[in-house]
Amino acid sequence: MEEAIKKLGYRPNHAARTLRTNETSSLGLILPSITNPFYPEVSRGMEDVAIKNGYTVLLCNSDRNVIKERTYLDFLIEKRIDGVVIVKPQISAEEIKVISGYTQLVLVDAPQIVDLPCDYIDVDDFGGSLSAVHKLCELGHKRIAFIEGIASKSGSSRSEAYFKGLHDYGIEIDFTLIRRGAYDWHSGYAWRLTTLWRLGL
Repeated sequence: MEEAIKKLGYRPNHAARTLRTNETSSLGLILPSITNPFYPEVSRGMEDVAIKNGYTVLLCNSDRNVIKERTYLDFLIEKRIDGVVIVKPQISAEEIKVISGYTQLVLVDAPQIVDLPCDYIDVDDFGGSLSAVHKLCELGHKRIAFIEGIASKSGSSRSEAYFKGLHDYGIEIDFTLIRRGAYDWHSGYAWRLTTLWRLGL
């Protein structure tokens, strides 16, 4: 049989198999920004696990834009994808409930996770940030800058942790060391240059 397959150059008809089994062996991953060095690691991890289990992954970049996110979700559902992982979803809880009726959903770091009919992975932004501030304080640092990032659930939790961490070590807050920026290196680099110039360094 295998020899005949090689001779004829036979290849399985994926579309026909999908109609028969109602499965595509493919998954979707919607990331908020592929330029953020954290998210390619997430993508690689998901792809490694998916391949081992016979799945392929379609990667989509939403740019934290709800319109793009909806467009990609429509596309993935039309492709009869077996499941979608959405990192930092922008769509509403009502939309998530509707979409979960069409495909399996897993949400990562979602602000709207209460009473939703899907699995989710939460991120401890507060705990992680508090540990980072405590570590810097333990090393003897007293002028600790903070780039808040965009206004979001994660940003609020990190801000709260920053203030608590300094308070825990009796360090007075210097608001000149706090800036709001985007979650990319351009923002951090520009803020760093401005701060060094202000401090005369």
